[in-house]
Amino acid sequence: MVSFKILGALFLATAAYAAPVETGAGDTSIAKVLEKRGDVPGDVWVCYDYDWQGKCSNFIIPVNGCVNFQDYYPFRPEDLPAGSGRRTPRSIGPAHNMWCIVYRDFWCHDQFGGTFSNPGFNRIEGVKSIHCWY
Repeated sequence: MVSFKILGALFLATAAYAAPVETGAGDTSIAKVLEKRGDVPGDVWVCYDYDWQGKCSNFIIPVNGCVNFQDYYPFRPEDLPAGSGRRTPRSIGPAHNMWCIVYRDFWCHDQFGGTFSNPGFNRIEGVKSIHCWY
């Protein structure tokens, strides 16, 4: 049986790919846009720290789209309440691999039922962001 989290992740990913993008040539293919920008799927930035408003303030760049998140910023989902600003790292035992796709619209969110920052999807101007699932 497919979990609601997986369905939600697929919905969000589909919505991101279906959104129109500006290429200057009328081409709405996300792959073409990523190629034009010099990005490829897996060439993403991962939020791992937050400012006092809960917006992403630091990033890591995974290799081949896979992040061993515990190597960078270990946490438990329950340690990440929405809108709480900076998070205190907590060990989660075995490392979790995080698979990511590039998002065109720069929103940062995850599969734990909301955003990496706070509800409403904080906009992060000028940086790439991701959708992730485990």
